[in-house]
Amino acid sequence: TAKKANRHTDSESERKRKKRRHNKGHGYLPVPVTMACTVASKTVAMIATSPIEVVKVRMRHVGAGSEYTTVLNSIKTIWLREGLAGFYKGLGTNLIRLLPAQCTTFVVYERVKEWVLQSQRYDDDASAVRAVRR
Repeated sequence: TAKKANRHTDSESERKRKKRRHNKGHGYLPVPVTMACTVASKTVAMIATSPIEVVKVRMRHVGAGSEYTTVLNSIKTIWLREGLAGFYKGLGTNLIRLLPAQCTTFVVYERVKEWVLQSQRYDDDASAVRAVRR
């Protein structure tokens, strides 16, 4: 009886191992987690690139003869007039504008990816069943 119990435990653990191996890499993130990751990554990216965008916009939209003629002059002018905060003007507005679209993109991507992977597993399982029946 001890051997039977041990054999039952071994087969159960083997099934769990196979299931983990089969599902490995095919999990999906729940929608709130996907959205939180999207918000975090997009916010970090925008904080990192905001100074470049501010300098670019100032150089593009300010007329000739201003202090914003070169990158270095633009950086110097923004720093002297507005300090560090000057490099982040408009960041909040841009986040509000871009985050909903970014979240939608990633949630849809995750759901479509999940659907495709599930359909592939279903096709693989169906092929395996047909092969066994032959």
